[in-house]
Amino acid sequence: MKVVARTPAEKQSQQQTGSAGGGGAADLGGAAARDPGGLLEPAKVQKAIAYNRKRYPGQAQVVALQQQLGAASSGSFDEPTVQQVAVRQQTGKLTVDGKIGPKTEAALGLDPDASGASAPAAGGEVAPAATPDSAQADSAAASPAAAASPLKLGPLPDGPGGLVAQPSGGVAGGTLDLATLEQTFGQMLAEKQAQDAQTAAAPEPQKDAEQAEPVQKEPPEGLTPEAIEQKLPEAVPVEKSTTPEEAKKYVATTGDATSLLPADVAKLYDDCVKLAKAGKLCFPGAEKKGVSSAAFVKFRNALYKFLGEKYGTKERRINKEITSKKGGKKAYDIRSYILTTLSPIPADLMKKGKSGKFNTKGLAKLKEMAAAAAKEGAPLKVISAYRAPSKNKKTSNPKAVASNSSHSYGLAIDFSLSVDATQTSTGKAYQVTDASTKDMNNFMKYYGSDVTKWLLVNAAKFDFYPYANEPWHYEYNPVGMADEIIAGAAKHGKK
Repeated sequence: MKVVARTPAEKQSQQQTGSAGGGGAADLGGAAARDPGGLLEPAKVQKAIAYNRKRYPGQAQVVALQQQLGAASSGSFDEPTVQQVAVRQQTGKLTVDGKIGPKTEAALGLDPDASGASAPAAGGEVAPAATPDSAQADSAAASPAAAASPLKLGPLPDGPGGLVAQPSGGVAGGTLDLATLEQTFGQMLAEKQAQDAQTAAAPEPQKDAEQAEPVQKEPPEGLTPEAIEQKLPEAVPVEKSTTPEEAKKYVATTGDATSLLPADVAKLYDDCVKLAKAGKLCFPGAEKKGVSSAAFVKFRNALYKFLGEKYGTKERRINKEITSKKGGKKAYDIRSYILTTLSPIPADLMKKGKSGKFNTKGLAKLKEMAAAAAKEGAPLKVISAYRAPSKNKKTSNPKAVASNSSHSYGLAIDFSLSVDATQTSTGKAYQVTDASTKDMNNFMKYYGSDVTKWLLVNAAKFDFYPYANEPWHYEYNPVGMADEIIAGAAKHGKK
């Protein structure tokens, strides 16, 4: 005689699946799984099947789980299997969704890698693995004497351990000493109670966050599952920040122009600020007696050397690249083609009261870049984009306004570097006169703008590159852009 102890959850699960042994009587036969019914609606069934198939791709794993659940061993997750999971979840007071997540697997004691699962038999059915009950049945069939000898037992007490008796063969004389059985039960019950007490006293191990089973959300009141489609991701990906970790504080601190920079570059910036306050600093090309741009040029070169090496932020002038290549022409000479490449910039990307157009391909990247910047408190607002070639007038500062501007190719953007208090990460406003080279005090403040700093660190990731003289000016110039313009213009000219 072999005596097996079962937990209340196992005993209740056995009753749910139609196993013999109701009323606490000895379990002397194999467990027969019943039809679990329809706890889950069709939509939930399909979601559970998809989830389980993804989590347990191996056929051997599926067979093992089906055998442990008491479901038909088909070797594939199907509706009867997930309905059976739902029954077991309901019994164990778990979320009833038919999904075998880590929590369900642990609570029901399921082991997808358990040995003994058989491969599918002919016809697609899977031969069930041998169980203690079936082994005993085989033994009884092989021993007529044992099968013929009835076990004379009264109903066993339905104790806390859910104790049942199972025959392991014939019993001499066809009877069992009840006193011996009661003594054995008493010892086992005492041991089981001691184990339960020890388990209850032990702290429950914490699960890692990624092991937690998704919780099924309930639909809003008044809506049925058929009325709304619940899309619960198996795992929520963590959204990565565009700005590198070491630059986040620098970008987010309004007015901070130097904390990310090497000490020597930061000193060059401070020198420019002092000279600007003294009225001795000017923009390149605007030199006069006692006023020089040398300090700014030195700072500019050191700044972009550092940024280029660390973040890929360096000049890639599209206008110069186009005209330096064979067949490349000035914007004025291919202006009719350029117009075919432009699309309107959405109003929400333009500074209030402004409008503009930009290269259609570049506009898609501009939108992507603006969305990334906005999430980090650096709203990108365009103040100028495409300019017709005839509008590029010569001034006393030829370096500030180009005769063949990248703007005229529809590939340059001027951004506003002023930021409202509601738009910055710190809640501080940052107001400057946009795109001006006249006041160098105002000009040096550009480098403290959240927008300037975000672009310096991130713009190259979106194929936008700076014009080093102007912190507000960026050009869309991915690899091959110049060749694309040249080829497009040539094809357009043949029409």
